[in-house]
Amino acid sequence: MRRGESGDSLGSYGGTISSIRVFGYPRVIVLNDRNFRNGSDVTRSDVPDLRQWKMTSKPPHTWNNRISSLQVQ
Repeated sequence: MRRGESGDSLGSYGGTISSIRVFGYPRVIVLNDRNFRNGSDVTRSDVPDLRQWKMTSKPPHTWNNRISSLQVQ
């Protein structure tokens, strides 16, 4: 996705994402549920293993296989 794009429902990718690759310095907002709902965190850099990125709203859970919508700003 490019800066300014968002996905309120990631289709077959929703709930199966295990890493994030970032080019440039965008702000990537990940959300736990479709339609930009429930629990969010922000990154500006690569996250090669989402099993290592703890969810702020649901510790000790991680973002691995939990991203169902996202925004790139």
